[in-house]
Order: sequence, then C-alpha cells, then structure tokens
Amino acid sequence: MGLLFERLFKKIERTNNMIVCSLVREKNREAFGGEVKALKSLLIPIVHEMKDYYDYGVGINEKDIARLDDELKEGQLLLYALQMTEFNLKSYNKYFETKKESIYFYKDIMFHDTFNHPGCWLMATAKEIMENEEIEDLFCKPIGYCSEKFDSEKFDVDVNLPGADISRVKRICEKEKIIDLEPGEYLEKWNKTFQD
Repeated sequence: MGLLFERLFKKIERTNNMIVCSLVREKNREAFGGEVKALKSLLIPIVHEMKDYYDYGVGINEKDIARLDDELKEGQLLLYALQMTEFNLKSYNKYFETKKESIYFYKDIMFHDTFNHPGCWLMATAKEIMENEEIEDLFCKPIGYCSEKFDSEKFDVDVNLPGADISRVKRICEKEKIIDLEPGEYLEKWNKTFQD
C-alpha cells in the first residue's frame, strides 16, 4: 500500500467527518466545497489515466500487472470515498439552504464481493444523524465494510442507477455490523483483480 494512497484516503475521511460533525453542531462551513473540489480535480484524471494505461498500455509484463492492479484498486477506493463525500457535501449545503431534515446522507458499504461494482449505499436523513449519536458515528466515514457475504451473482448493479438496491443493503446492515477499516484493510478485502 502506498503512503500517498493512505494519506489521501485519510484526508477524504477527515473531510467527510467534518461535514457530518458540522451538520450535527449546525455550523455551516464554506471551506468544505473547496476541499472536495480540489480532491476531485486531482484524483479523477489520475485514476482514469491509470485505467487507460492498465487497459491499453504497451509493454506491461506479468510482474507489472499485479502492481498496477493494486494501484488501480487504491485509485478506485479513493474515488468511492470521494463520491460519497461529494454527495454528503451536496446534502449538507442543501440542508443549510432549506433546513429540511429529510435530506439524505450516504455511506458506501463494501461487501465481500462488491468492490468491483459499488452502489451498496446506506442512507440516513439529516434528522437521524443529528438526533442519534450512533448514526452520526456510522456516517462519519464515507465507506464501511460488512462481512456478510453479498450474493453478487444475484445482485445486478444498474450502472445508470447506483444505490438502487438500498432497501436490501439496509436489511443486511441491520443484521450485520458495519465496520470502518483502515485504508490498507480495504485493499486486503478486495480479493478480485480488475480483470475478473
């Protein structure tokens, strides 16, 4: 695991945590928008270039493929975390514009077999987060892990409608504990290659 990946992942987690904590304390901060925008403008082009190199690179030998696969996983995990943080920033800003407590916040739940096709979202309203400390703690980090085996054969992720199976995810998460892993532990759980 690269140190840069670990630091960027932690940076995204801290930004998401500050968004959720500021919501609970009802302190609107303008700085979050700039932080998320800067991370997005940095990460998205880099990860897309890595994928292009992986798919179309000339002269990649067998030992380089394994290394690149791990690096692509790092890049993709950063994008998963950033996407949830960006959604939560939009919800945060919308809450302070409207004061609607029914606005949703998000967390991407990784199951054993869903790392290659995310979209297993857990949702909570602003009201639930502000009134329940356990829910607040759960949503402080943008990604979580559930050890329940998610039958990916039967789970058809609609790439045009991510988060479409929210009710199923919620039912599984109610039975099984959601844990927040360290960045490297997500890589260890991701047991498939990009080519699988």
